[in-house]
Amino acid sequence: MSEYTRFDLEQDIMQLYNTSEDLDLFLKAYIDGETPMTEDHIWNIVYGIKCMQVLRADKVLDVMARVFKLDQYRESDLTAFIKKKGKK
Repeated sequence: MSEYTRFDLEQDIMQLYNTSEDLDLFLKAYIDGETPMTEDHIWNIVYGIKCMQVLRADKVLDVMARVFKLDQYRESDLTAFIKKKGKK
């Protein structure tokens, strides 16, 4: 996978606001829709929005870890030493 930058991270953070737009769309359909929604339909929509928010948040955390080389993306001490030694 390609290298992520801080701009990718910023873009993914901004996409977290899509949940707000999703909820606005749902509320408009619920309030102004011609056909009333069933309780099951409402639950499915809200649960779907919740799942998408979790996926977006997980992606932000993964991109952040990649950009700042955290957790499993951290360079080993040996790799960092070799890179540092090669720059001199």
